[in-house]
Amino acid sequence: SHRKAVLIALGCALAHNATAGNTVLYYSRNVLQRAGIHHALLVNVLVGVTKLGGVCVAVALVDRLGRRRMLLVGNAGVIVSHVGLAAAFAQNPEHPADKLALGSMLLFILGWDISWAGLMLVVASELLPQDVRAHGLGIVYSTYHLVSFLQEQTLQTLFETFTVAGTFAFYGILSYVGEFFIWRCVPETGGCSLEGIEGETGIEEEPSEEGSSKSSGKSPDSQCACSEEENSEPVAS
Repeated sequence: SHRKAVLIALGCALAHNATAGNTVLYYSRNVLQRAGIHHALLVNVLVGVTKLGGVCVAVALVDRLGRRRMLLVGNAGVIVSHVGLAAAFAQNPEHPADKLALGSMLLFILGWDISWAGLMLVVASELLPQDVRAHGLGIVYSTYHLVSFLQEQTLQTLFETFTVAGTFAFYGILSYVGEFFIWRCVPETGGCSLEGIEGETGIEEEPSEEGSSKSSGKSPDSQCACSEEENSEPVAS
């Protein structure tokens, strides 16, 4: 009965992998050196400040905008950055556009930090019912890190085989698929009850012997109860 929830949570891990987030961040200095930027201290400062800014933005806005919207916006920024990096190296592989490459890399870090970097496990844990949460999160976490390891081992090979521009174009396409997955499959989980999430995703809880699922008064097609009226306690005027 929880198969769909586990599959969506696993899809979140793969959509995160589609951005190549950890791998691109790990090789960011190498990529920028290929673009002709050799000021290591400047790069480290800019990357650090951008990461800090992304974390601050995510913390400030995630409850106000919701997990789903943050994922859509951040992942869209990742797509644009992949396109920018591909364009920077496609113009002239020997002398790429260094400013475009730097701007695209910083946009990548910002978009990744306000979306998948901090929200993958949050969304996955909120999607999964309690009785399968530990097992499901284990699958999500293991899958993500296994694929990330493979990406780190193959990135340089992809650079040499398909060029740097081709590699970033490839990950841009994968990130676009991830954007469609978020839009089509990932419900808003912030402030929602499990029953509300089940209603949005079509995930049905197995009825207990006492028929507790019937007594809840919610149909499988009910929408997520995330509005302020439903989530807040009544306040006397």
